[in-house]
Amino acid sequence: MKADRLEKLLETVEKSSENEYYSYDTDIFYLFEDILKAVPDCIFARVYIMIDNWLGISMRDGVWTFYENFAGNRGLADTVEYLKHIGENQMAVVFAYGIHPYDDKKYDDFHYPLEWIEDSDEIDDWIYDNESKIISVQRDIILSNKEIIKSINSKSKDFFR
Repeated sequence: MKADRLEKLLETVEKSSENEYYSYDTDIFYLFEDILKAVPDCIFARVYIMIDNWLGISMRDGVWTFYENFAGNRGLADTVEYLKHIGENQMAVVFAYGIHPYDDKKYDDFHYPLEWIEDSDEIDDWIYDNESKIISVQRDIILSNKEIIKSINSKSKDFFR
């Protein structure tokens, strides 16, 4: 991404409210996907993408489909740990609450325990009630890593969209 475009994007994030999140979320999502291609162990990018998927899939399909899709993905545990690290303990607990072994072979028939779906209903309710909090955490992830984002971008000029 050209440096001036990245600066404008980060400035938009900085000056925006949670209500304006959806105006830049897609650009940040793609930027973080590109960062992960360049720096596969970039934890903040992986966590942002996980949280973004968690929020979006909950709103569209129900969060159980998020957990089913990402079962076994290391990003789940990374997200729980990252959230604890930044002091978002309640969000970490809620996020962890839906992690179950959806990828276990005994569930190849998709007959998951009813408790898992009930857990997911509770998580969906929490996400709905705390959407602005989740967006605030995502915004903080972006802004607290702004200089790292710029640095990775400057070293990978031809890579980013």
